[in-house]
Amino acid sequence: MTLHEALKSFIKYRESYCSQATINDYMSNLNIFIRYINDPDLQIDSVSAAQIVAYQTYLRDYVNPYNGKKLAVRSIRTYMTDVRTFFNYLYDFELIEKNPVKKVKIIKDTQRQLAPLTVDEVSAVDRCFELNTLNGLRNYLMFHLFLDCGLRRQEVFNLCFRDVHFREGYIFVQGKGRKERFVALPLFIKDRFKIYLTMLGEPLSSPEHCFKLVDGREFTDNALKDVYARLQRRTHIKRLHPHFCRHTFATSYIFYGGDVINLREILGHYDVEITQNYVHEASKLRLIHYPIYKIDECFIGGFTNE
Repeated sequence: MTLHEALKSFIKYRESYCSQATINDYMSNLNIFIRYINDPDLQIDSVSAAQIVAYQTYLRDYVNPYNGKKLAVRSIRTYMTDVRTFFNYLYDFELIEKNPVKKVKIIKDTQRQLAPLTVDEVSAVDRCFELNTLNGLRNYLMFHLFLDCGLRRQEVFNLCFRDVHFREGYIFVQGKGRKERFVALPLFIKDRFKIYLTMLGEPLSSPEHCFKLVDGREFTDNALKDVYARLQRRTHIKRLHPHFCRHTFATSYIFYGGDVINLREILGHYDVEITQNYVHEASKLRLIHYPIYKIDECFIGGFTNE
């Protein structure tokens, strides 16, 4: 099997559960690797660990001809992680006898980890929302779905009213790669949601998306960026953005005694290694008694951080 044939096989497998955006990323990133090898007809068994190490060195030394800048470490890690995922697939499905990435060490991201949001910072953000207005309440709910439920940006965009189960106290989430999960709905969010429904005049069973622009159009990335740019200016919290709220949720969950397996399910991660990163961070924050925002009791009520 050649590299190109192997890539087609890998993509076909991933299409069964990954989003189109993820598939496009795999195609783009892995084609860069294949172009580097410069032999698309090379048999996959012939790719060596030395070639993969050399590829990482190439990425580290690469200079963008348009701006003269080198690749960020996070970008290099993304390219290399995709190569590792590709060869792990080939090995797991017995398409190769030896896995060339097994002993390849991927460059570490030495960038300083941003501290999660504190209790006071969340209070400062909450004071920015005008809860007596439709837009203010909408933005408040989106903020706390990121922060207190750990949802991704696109998951909040795709949330429909019928996905919010008020009586049972959970929301139905369609995550990355069409992976479905159920996430607990904190009581304070549920109460605000009911007010929001009343203001909109939408029935509980409505298939409409929960969050839209004033003119009725779907909520967009640019609109969300504008909301968070205003929040950053008013609170002076420069690291405030949707994914960072999700990061705070995950760290707080572990900080207050949650376990990594349940957190993986709540966040919708495929790989527990990704979730494991929050364990290390929470451990460091406990040592310095960091005043991290405490997520709702429906997630951590029975836990202790002793």
